[in-house]
Amino acid sequence: MSNSSTPRKETLEPRNFETLNVRTDKHVTYVELNRPFCANAFNNVMLVDLHDAIRFYSAYPQTRVLVFSGAGRCFSKGIDFKGKSPAASIQAALNSRAGSWTCPGRRI
Repeated sequence: MSNSSTPRKETLEPRNFETLNVRTDKHVTYVELNRPFCANAFNNVMLVDLHDAIRFYSAYPQTRVLVFSGAGRCFSKGIDFKGKSPAASIQAALNSRAGSWTCPGRRI
């Protein structure tokens, strides 16, 4: 029988990201936006990937620093406006992760 007052422990697993390259060297984790064909423009997949990477690696004991960069010629040109209703799609991606930007025991 579980105690409902005990907080549920969230577990995050490292994974491969569709739009990011991530590597850790000693205590530094490098997160590279990897959509150079569109100047690393943000879409909903990249927002979810970035959110998940920040959540995982900010709580990862070996990571002390996160360094962000962009593949290709620039960091990012902003939002990718191709496709149907990109603003609504991006808003939905952000809303699906609402309230989960904090990490237990660490501030980001």
